[in-house]
Amino acid sequence: MNSLSIIGGSTENKEFLRSTLSGFFDSKFVEFSDIGQSTPGLCTLIDLDLNNVRYVPYLKKWLERRPAGAKVVFITDGTSGSQTERAFAIGASDIVQRPIQPADLVAKLLGDVKSLSAGTPSKEIRNSPGAVAASGGLRKLFSSAIGGGRVDFATLHSAGEPLVDELESKGLAAWTKVIRTHHSQTYQHCLMVTGLLVAFGQHLRVSRSDRIRLSMAGMLHDIGKARVSVAILEKRGPLTEEEASLLRQHPQFGLDALADTPGFPPEMLEVVIHHHEYLDGTGYPHGLTANELSDLVRMVTIADVFAAMIEWRSSKTPLSCEAAYKVLLDMGPKLDQGLVREFEAVARKG
Repeated sequence: MNSLSIIGGSTENKEFLRSTLSGFFDSKFVEFSDIGQSTPGLCTLIDLDLNNVRYVPYLKKWLERRPAGAKVVFITDGTSGSQTERAFAIGASDIVQRPIQPADLVAKLLGDVKSLSAGTPSKEIRNSPGAVAASGGLRKLFSSAIGGGRVDFATLHSAGEPLVDELESKGLAAWTKVIRTHHSQTYQHCLMVTGLLVAFGQHLRVSRSDRIRLSMAGMLHDIGKARVSVAILEKRGPLTEEEASLLRQHPQFGLDALADTPGFPPEMLEVVIHHHEYLDGTGYPHGLTANELSDLVRMVTIADVFAAMIEWRSSKTPLSCEAAYKVLLDMGPKLDQGLVREFEAVARKG
C-alpha cells in the first residue's frame, strides 16, 4: 500500500485522517519533534499550525531531503492566505484546506486521476466513437476507485458496445493507431488491452455479448492503478525500486476498490486480481498456477503483456507486432500457448 507520513495533527484530526485514508495509504503519524529522526518519503501530509513560525525553518530543511517527485501536501485554514503562501514557501507540492473533503484529500495526495483524461483529446480519438465511449468508461471507473463509489456495471457494458462495433467495422490496426495518440500512458495501455481482447474474441468467433464482456474485462483489469500516484503512473522514465514495488500492488488495490460493489461478477474480480499471474507460478500477487487461472484471465494476461510491448512510451521504443508476438512464444509455460497460437492472427492484424 502507498506509504504516507503524517506530520503533527491533533488527536481528533488523527482519527479523522486515519479513517479517511484507510484503504489508500499505510499511514504513519510522526510528531514534529521527531522529524529529525526520519527522512521524507514519496508522500507526506503536514497538519501543523503554520501561524507558528518556529515550524518553518525546520520543516524547510527537512523537506530538502525528500526524494525527487515526492508529494508534500499541507493542511491549511481556508481563510488564511498567509498559511497558503507559507506552505508553498516551505516546500508544499499542494495544499488542502479545512474543512477537509475526503475525496479531495485523497486526490491531492495521489495526484488527480482526472488528469489522465483531462485536456482536449486528439483528433483521432474524437473521431472514434469506440475510443470516446471506452475513455469515458475508464474515467468513471477510476473516479469510483478513488471516491469510494460503486462501479456501475451497466454503464461499463454500454461503454463496450461502440468499441465492439468499431473493431468489427474498422479492424484492430485502425484502433491501435487511434489509441497510440492518447496523452496518458495509463489510459493508452488500458484501451490497447481492451481493443486486443475484443479483436481476440472476434478471431475466436465468440458472440457479440461475449466480446462486450471481453471489453469490460479490458477496461477493468487495471482499475487498481487509480490508487497509485499519478506521478508514478505517468513517470517519463524508469521507475525506482520503491515505485515499481508500489505499482506491483495495483491488482490488490483494484480488488479493494471493488469490494463494496454488490453482485460484481466473480470472473471480473479474478481478472482484476490475477491478470499478472503466470501458469508456471512465477507471477504475482499470489503465485497461482495453471489450474487456478480461468480462460478469461489467461486471455487478459496475453493481451496485457502484448500491449505493454507495442505501446508508445517515453522510456522505450515499441516493438513491432511480429517481435512482440515472438516474446509471447518465448515465454513458454508462463502463458497458455494454445491461446498464444490463436493470438497470432490478432498480433498480425495489430
